[in-house]
This record gives sequence, C-alpha cells and structure tokens, in this order.
Amino acid sequence: MNPIRLAVALALAATAPLAAQQGSGETIPLRFGWEPGMQAEIDYEQVRVRRMGSESDSARLAATYRMDVSAHAGGLAIDYSGMRWTALPPPIRGTGRFYEAQARVTRARPRSVVSRAGAFLRVEGEEQVAAQTSAALEPLLAGVDASMRESARAILAARLQPGALRHAAHDEWNAIVGMWAGKELEIGEPYRMENASRSPMLGNVTIPIHVTLRIVGRTRCTPQDAEARCVEMELTSAPDQEMMARAHNDLLQRSGVPAEQVQATFSELNVQSSVRIHADPRTLRLYYVQMVRTASGHPGAGGLRQVETRTFRFRYPP
Repeated sequence: MNPIRLAVALALAATAPLAAQQGSGETIPLRFGWEPGMQAEIDYEQVRVRRMGSESDSARLAATYRMDVSAHAGGLAIDYSGMRWTALPPPIRGTGRFYEAQARVTRARPRSVVSRAGAFLRVEGEEQVAAQTSAALEPLLAGVDASMRESARAILAARLQPGALRHAAHDEWNAIVGMWAGKELEIGEPYRMENASRSPMLGNVTIPIHVTLRIVGRTRCTPQDAEARCVEMELTSAPDQEMMARAHNDLLQRSGVPAEQVQATFSELNVQSSVRIHADPRTLRLYYVQMVRTASGHPGAGGLRQVETRTFRFRYPP
C-alpha cells in the first residue's frame, strides 16, 4: 500500500472510539468544578511507532497551545488556540510531509461546549477547522498519482466532516472528564460499562464498546507538590472488533482503495485504547493525560501494527 495512503488509513484506524487490582476500601467522589476564567498552557506530544512486515519506522511531533474556559449560554465554552509546533518528524516514506502539512494549522480543534455538570453538549466552529486542515493538506495530496489522491481525499473528507469532528471531540471529552464526573469510585475497583459509538466517519454504523474505569490511587498533581492532591485514573476500551473492522474496511473500499490491498493489510483489524489521567478529584482539573491507541491488521508476516501515544501536560498560572 502506498505510504501516504497507509498513513491516512492508520490515522483513521487510530480514531476508533474509546473497557485488577483489588480495591483498597477508600471511595473517592469525583466532582466537576471547572469555572469561567480557567486557563492552561498545554504541552502536547505525539509519538507513532509503526511496523509493517519486516519494516518499521517511528515519528514524533510536539506542540504547545492554550486552553481557555469561558461562560456560555449552555454552560461552559472550552477554546484551544495558539498552536506552536516545537518538533516535527523527519521525512519517512512520505509521511513527514503529512505531518508538516498539519503543522500549518494553528487551530486544530473546534470549541467544545459542556454543561456545568461536565456533560458534553456540542462543538462550535468545526467547519472552520475542517477548512483550514483541508487547505493545509492539499499541497501534500497534489503531489501523488490521481487514483491515490482521490481515495486519500475521500478518507480525509470523511475524517474532517463536521459530524466526525463533533464525534471525536465528544469521545475525547468523555474519556478524560465526562465519564468520570459525578461518580464515586473505590480505589482499585474496576467500574465496567457498555457504551456505543455511531461515527459519521464510519458510515454511521453503531459500534458497541466495552469500557472499564478505575482509580489507580492517589498521586501528586505536579512534581513540586508535597502532598498527593490528585488521583490517577485509568480508562481502557475496546470496540467490537468484527464490526469495527467491517466499518473501517468498507470506508477504505468506498474511498477507492483496492479491495485486495484492504484485505492484505487490514483483514483482521484490532483496535485497543487506554487513557491514563492525573486530575484533582474535587474539580477534575487535569494535570496529565496520556492516550494510547494500538491498531493492528493482518497477523501474518506482512501484517502491520501501529501504536500511537498522545501525551498532554497541563500548566496553570499561579
């Protein structure tokens, strides 16, 4: 499979939606307490390690950006701005240009609107984000052959449609805040729940998801803290693998990727996700988030495996 097409397909697989230790007996209430005026500088790092057959490569990018919370008629508005890229991967089989094109986008996500209780409500400005991202990626697509260019455009259009951006923002917020707000969990005890995702990017197929929430224990919010004011929380999830693989492969084929290439590379697509969070339980103010998504395809000698790790570190003004 062409390396740029493969990069797009794996990026799509990595957007799959986000299922022990014995309990300690201590129960911790988790309350949402974000307020207008809250600000944070976020240090972001993304590392991707990919293996296909006997070949492997990796890429790293890093950026800083700002988060601002303000009052909104629906509750709270969360804006992200001022993206400054501090590290980009070297060109690797064409994928370096893919990330360089992304780096020209300074507003990589739309505004999120959440309730005062921490429930996700909607996004705003998704059309602008989609237009900026598409414009940045167009020079990359213009340099490839016509058939691959059209299929890559179709895949990216599916990923950037307003419904898909809303879905991605909803899933990310729920994984790091929304699913936790209002719960009272015993340290070490898993809390299992069944969820479902209906992604416009995957043709609005409803995919069941198995989710597990757990408070691992208490931890310091920052390395400078003398006391363990925060808790470490862990979420693991796995979509129904058969339905996920079918929806993913159908999208690739609708986008013009030859059926034999889809079957050879993604015949047994398996996606697993985990999220590790350090947050203050009194407010769910975030200090550290790490999201790991593993996508693997055909298990044979020519199969592929990609692990993408995204890390967010939040710094608040004194």
